[in-house]
Amino acid sequence: MKKRGIFILIILIVIFNGNAFAHFGMVIPSKSMVMQGDARDVTFEISFSHPFEMAGMDMERPVKFEMIMNNEKTDLVPALNPSSTR
Repeated sequence: MKKRGIFILIILIVIFNGNAFAHFGMVIPSKSMVMQGDARDVTFEISFSHPFEMAGMDMERPVKFEMIMNNEKTDLVPALNPSSTR
C-alpha cells in the first residue's frame, strides 16, 4: 500500500509540474568562444523562452544581473536594452 501511495504522489507531481519544465530563462552569448587575439567584446541576449517553439515571451527587467570575475561583481543591469519578442 505504501508503494502505491508513493507511486501516485510521483505521478501527481509529474502531471502538475509539467508546465514548469517547458519554459527556460536563457543567457545566449554572441560568441561561443573568445580566442586569444580576438576582439574581447561579447554581447548577451537574455530571454524567457520556450526553446522548442523558438518563441520568446515578455520579460520584466531583471532586478539583479551581475558578472563575477576575479571575485569582483559588476552590475550589468544598466547595460540592458529592451528588445521585442515578436
